[in-house]
Amino acid sequence: MEKEKQTTVEADKEQLEKMIKAIEDLTVRIEEQDKKIQEKDAIIQKLQRMLFRKKSEKARHAEMMANMPTLFDLEYPEESPSSARALQNIQYSRKKRCWNKDDLGDAERTKIVIEASEEEKKCPWCGEEMEKIGEEKVRTRVIIEEPKIRIEEIYTETYVCPSCRQDGEDVLFKTEAPLPVIPHSFASAEAIAHVANERFVKSVPYNRQEKEWKWLGLSISRRTMSNWIMAVSELYLEPVVLKMREHLLKEELCHCDETPIQIFQYAPGRGSRYPKAFLEGFEGFLVTDGYGGYSQIENTKRALCWAHVRRKF
Repeated sequence: MEKEKQTTVEADKEQLEKMIKAIEDLTVRIEEQDKKIQEKDAIIQKLQRMLFRKKSEKARHAEMMANMPTLFDLEYPEESPSSARALQNIQYSRKKRCWNKDDLGDAERTKIVIEASEEEKKCPWCGEEMEKIGEEKVRTRVIIEEPKIRIEEIYTETYVCPSCRQDGEDVLFKTEAPLPVIPHSFASAEAIAHVANERFVKSVPYNRQEKEWKWLGLSISRRTMSNWIMAVSELYLEPVVLKMREHLLKEELCHCDETPIQIFQYAPGRGSRYPKAFLEGFEGFLVTDGYGGYSQIENTKRALCWAHVRRKF
């Protein structure tokens, strides 16, 4: 009997040890799973910040400053009742609503006076003509006039001296017409300016401008408009750009940046040969970001951007 009890106790003890070992294994597994879950939560939060928060260095700087431990224990005084009342007053103060935010600006203004007819000027009692004693402003309205197309046919005149002609000599004089904006083209400066303003200021594509011209009574293809812009760019804008580059290379300081929006010159790639060709002849300080293509430009001193340096910390 005593032997059976001892066997039962040993079996229970062995079973208890197995259960304790299983619990310890499960605890270790749970801790490992919790650690993995925390890591995945951190990755998810980082991805959410990348997708939905403002992508600016200010946000990263604010987060960095918030997580940075302070060197001093700052103790703020308790809020006094007077400051609480002042805060309460500020919270309840509201701005006046501005119902009309439209601004008519300095547009050309015309005064329209509604005049009385000759019949209305007669007094309904005695029939005498009434005298004007004042006027009252009733309202203001905005008038938009559509653009108008006008075709100008330019002629030159030829003159002859009749006295010399009688003597057998034809003395002729012919007036000179102003040169066209684009050689052998009917485009005027006003027409080209209108197309350029619609395309680059108002972002109206050429196909929609083509329809607008047709509504106004003139059929001009989008290809013609595009050719106008390219022609005036080559004839008038490119010399200005070249002159600007000439002045730029003579300066002591030059700021360069790689940006998707082409500000000064377009390059099909980001190789070092493009900045080398553009800055050929420049000998001064070159302020750039960390792009390595600028390091191969000779006779220049690189001054890196302090704003980009912050990204390294």
